[in-house]
Amino acid sequence: MSDDKARGFRSIGSLTSTTASTPEAKGSTPASSPRRSEISGTPKPGLALVSSTGTPHGVLGAATKLPARLAQEMAGREPDKTDEVILTICAQQLGSPLGSRSEEVIDPVYGWDSRVAAYRMPVPVTWMPMELERARRLVLAALQPAPPQLIVAELARLRTLTKSRPEEESVSEASYAAYTDELGEFPPDAIRAVCRGWMRQSPWFPAFSELFQACEAAVRNRRLIAHAISAELAAA
Repeated sequence: MSDDKARGFRSIGSLTSTTASTPEAKGSTPASSPRRSEISGTPKPGLALVSSTGTPHGVLGAATKLPARLAQEMAGREPDKTDEVILTICAQQLGSPLGSRSEEVIDPVYGWDSRVAAYRMPVPVTWMPMELERARRLVLAALQPAPPQLIVAELARLRTLTKSRPEEESVSEASYAAYTDELGEFPPDAIRAVCRGWMRQSPWFPAFSELFQACEAAVRNRRLIAHAISAELAAA
């Protein structure tokens, strides 16, 4: 397995769901989501706007601080490892690990594979609203957008280490600004993983849709975790 695959980095548009479930799916029904990705249908938790100082209004508050081990992963470029730490911390806070329902997918390059379709609470924890709220804030903190300067730096690095097709040689500063603005909803570890994974996968600078879909895939599990916790909190 390549390093890119190990990090969850896939060729864009390569997965086709077969909607098959693993045995652990018994009794699990994912709750509905207020928003869904236009690309993958992955539930997106309702994130509040971020202030000029980087603090989300009405969601996290000034007291929210990432645990050191989670902050360390967020500073890296392996979203899968970040998600593993999130699940571990949530299990500690809730006293029980999240269960999951899986689905099988077909990848033209790698063949049959399995991915998480939804997370769920294995036992009711609606009597733990404070613990659920802490877990929710933790996951939402790990979903906060990367700062624009980080996105600009990663795009510049990607441009330096890839080639532009002839029709793309005249890419303007406005185009970089548009890329930065549209990728601004993704956390820093996802941005790094996608941009640095791309330069190892292709010699060509990607189209925006390719980067966007890769970022959507990188945060998919994290959004599913947030969705499961938010749904349980809403039922509390």
